[in-house]
Amino acid sequence: DGDFTGKTFINKFAASDNQWNIGFQDVAGNDVMFFEGKDNAGGGSQTSKFYSSALSSLTNYNHFVVVIDDSSTSNFLANSKIYVNGSATSSIFSGLLNSNATVDFDNTGSLLVGASTNTSRTHVDEINEMAFFSTALSAAEVTAIYNSGTPTNLTVNKGDYASASSLELYIRGEETIGSSPLFQFTDSSGNGHTCNAIGNSIIDSTL
Repeated sequence: DGDFTGKTFINKFAASDNQWNIGFQDVAGNDVMFFEGKDNAGGGSQTSKFYSSALSSLTNYNHFVVVIDDSSTSNFLANSKIYVNGSATSSIFSGLLNSNATVDFDNTGSLLVGASTNTSRTHVDEINEMAFFSTALSAAEVTAIYNSGTPTNLTVNKGDYASASSLELYIRGEETIGSSPLFQFTDSSGNGHTCNAIGNSIIDSTL
């Protein structure tokens, strides 16, 4: 709805009323990490925004974790969290939720990386690693995988991190092909997703 038009790094877009975005920067240029979703649960489009307080300690390398629980509206409010560089941020919710509906932010659109829509690619070169899980990571797990700025291999449980078996998609870095801004990714999760970031940044259409 125009509140967040800055950098969107990850997007799943099926339609204008059926999509979600992860990124940072609001229209005023403030650094905030955000999740913004639209769905049709309960009839009519609902827009839900979950975002961090202003970020003041970003470095050249930053580690972001967004945990979204859309199993119900109450769980969305209670369990959704944003972590920056291993620590939970003070987070804010705004938007519309039908109290009688299950919030469903999944859709049939392709997963896009480095783009806010399915027509452009703008920030894919700023992403080094990316992972999706089928379970919510705990605060202790987030701290463990951040590992003081040296993230660990997510395919292997280590210390407080115990969710390797829930890893759905795992992109471990980018490769520049010649002088063109073309990036190819390999899914290291073992689930065999077809991944590419060429043209319209379509990473996967089945996740």
